[in-house]
Amino acid sequence: MKIETHNIFHLLIFALFYNLTIAQNDIYFLINKNDSLIKLQISNEPKTYAGYRILYDERVKTRRNNTPIQKTSNGEVKVWVEDSKYDYFVYDNPFVSFSFIKEYDKLVNKEELNKLKIITDRKDFLKIGEKGGFDELGNNYFFLEKREKNKYLIRKVYTVIYE
Repeated sequence: MKIETHNIFHLLIFALFYNLTIAQNDIYFLINKNDSLIKLQISNEPKTYAGYRILYDERVKTRRNNTPIQKTSNGEVKVWVEDSKYDYFVYDNPFVSFSFIKEYDKLVNKEELNKLKIITDRKDFLKIGEKGGFDELGNNYFFLEKREKNKYLIRKVYTVIYE
């Protein structure tokens, strides 16, 4: 019994260290301002949503429904049941969204970026999400934007999950 407990203990230690080495990788992505499939949303109001929407290239056929809402004469809405005769299809670009807090942005010199492994292509960045959802991988994501001479804005971003 002592040997089995000892082996289980070693197995648990190995699993713990293995998970720690996989999780919490820092991923740096240089935003290309000329890429029309990267959308930036910033508000000038404090404590409001700011984020990026990064679209995939392929378009997906999506079913939508536009069933009219039935109202009674006194303005109450009847029980709404979707009717398939009002179905229509559109082509949407799937996307992933990231948010950030502007107050935590940091301006760095280009020399500071030399020691980082930076992804410069949107498609290469999106391939990371193929291994699992961006939020499930345990990575830290940083987006970089070129500013004035030899200066870059570095932002820690967080995956936005829509439910």
